[in-house]
Amino acid sequence: MLNAGEFRASAAVLRETRTLAERAPGLQQAHKERLVKFIAQLSEPAIVSQLMQALDEGTGRPSDADIAELLRELRPGALATLVEWTPRLTSAPVRVLVEAAVQQLASAHQGELLRLLRAGDPESLPGAVELAGRLKLEGAVAGLGDVMGHKDAALSLAATEALVQIGAPGALVLLERAIGDDDRAVRVAALKALSARGYKGALRRIEEVVAGKGRKDIDFNERRAFFEAYGAIVGPSGLAVLQDLLVRRGLFRRKQSADVRMCAALGLGRIGSPEARAVLASVADDN
Repeated sequence: MLNAGEFRASAAVLRETRTLAERAPGLQQAHKERLVKFIAQLSEPAIVSQLMQALDEGTGRPSDADIAELLRELRPGALATLVEWTPRLTSAPVRVLVEAAVQQLASAHQGELLRLLRAGDPESLPGAVELAGRLKLEGAVAGLGDVMGHKDAALSLAATEALVQIGAPGALVLLERAIGDDDRAVRVAALKALSARGYKGALRRIEEVVAGKGRKDIDFNERRAFFEAYGAIVGPSGLAVLQDLLVRRGLFRRKQSADVRMCAALGLGRIGSPEARAVLASVADDN
């Protein structure tokens, strides 16, 4: 029936077979096992792959309603193949339907998604990471923390962004650690998230860079992220520190670099208090 495009009929057969296996009185165990095996066949990787390819390439594909009805019959074991195929789909309508099915399946069977994160299969891991973030799955925090240390920089960044989406206390702890990551994109993503949430647990690491004691291999954009995070997190109590970096005081005091002074001004802007605005106004014409 699938080869003939009879998706609605196929879904109906699977649904009735499942009902029979679960509720039929007096059904022998051997017969029940055969019915369950029949239902599970649709979710086997080879069959799911063939289904995705046929949907993506087919010119006379069934209606969206028929496709959606069949996809709802997929079991948790299909999740790995689905997340592998989703980025490859070229048909926008099919991709929308598959993404909805993936989200529904992962929401109902979160344990399977966590298993994919732990397994670390290179084919399904990127999709599993993105899905964990989209679902804001707090139970995935530890698994995403492991992925943050992945040798693939793109995967490490994706795990960081997923933790940002989740935003739970455990996720913020891992993002605080990410400030010291070797990858600049990971560090900046973590800084922006912690800044937006005013997470004080990150203040010690941020203060080191603001004070000039942290890592030296940072460019202007990353330094800016540190200073803006400092201003957002520390608030008015950080006014003196930033003012000291921005305003040259004393005849023999070495003037800070233009980058540091600009970043200090941006940090004051994030504080936003009347006193911070007054300091900015005082140096507005400073050349």
